[in-house]
Amino acid sequence: ANIKNAIKFVNIYETEEVSVDIKATKNLTGRDLVNGEFKFDLYKADANFAIEQVIDDNVKVVKVDANTGIVTFATQTFGAVGNYYFVLLEDESNGAGVKIDTHIYEIEITVTDNGAGKLVAEIKVDGNKVTGAIEDTIVFNNKYTR
Repeated sequence: ANIKNAIKFVNIYETEEVSVDIKATKNLTGRDLVNGEFKFDLYKADANFAIEQVIDDNVKVVKVDANTGIVTFATQTFGAVGNYYFVLLEDESNGAGVKIDTHIYEIEITVTDNGAGKLVAEIKVDGNKVTGAIEDTIVFNNKYTR
């Protein structure tokens, strides 16, 4: 018998998913923020940042912490290596007397395999690598006028 053909080893390499919390900061001058008052739109996009679809129905109604101004979106989880693109903007229906920030943020998340079974994510906002907290990079500045 040929033992070389009888023994077969199968190795399976798997990676752990990586999660990214997309956050922003909301600054409002002229009056205090109110929890849940402002809305933002987070969309999946293509590589040219053309909008493909809204992430989910909950994205438009996000949490805005009135004490810190931090805007929190649903956690995005990635299970495969690749580039993922998002567009983030402030909803035009926000508050009477509030001039909205019209900046449209382009977010690119590059997911790679670290070779040790974990996926890792690098985030770029408007083409620049995020090195600190993402909410320090994505900032919406608004002004309330009567």
